[in-house]
Amino acid sequence: MYRILIVEDVEITSKMLTKLLHQKFPTLNIDVASTVEEALRLIASRRENKETYLVSIQDYKLPRSQGENPEGTTELCETLGKESLVIHLTAFPD
Repeated sequence: MYRILIVEDVEITSKMLTKLLHQKFPTLNIDVASTVEEALRLIASRRENKETYLVSIQDYKLPRSQGENPEGTTELCETLGKESLVIHLTAFPD
């Protein structure tokens, strides 16, 4: 069973991605986090169960925790490790 992690602080975007992925891949397991801290907890929880994420779709700039300003981070990529494909999305014009 394949598992994907979506890390996106804009709820409408994460819901849209989840819906589109489930339409195309109905058996896909998708976890969603809105902050870096929440994503790190999900990754740790999956590792405890000997599970990994095949793919992580991440907003390019994410808040570290709820209520903080978005910041760039490599921490999630490093924590996921080489076994996960990381895709970054952004709505910033730069």
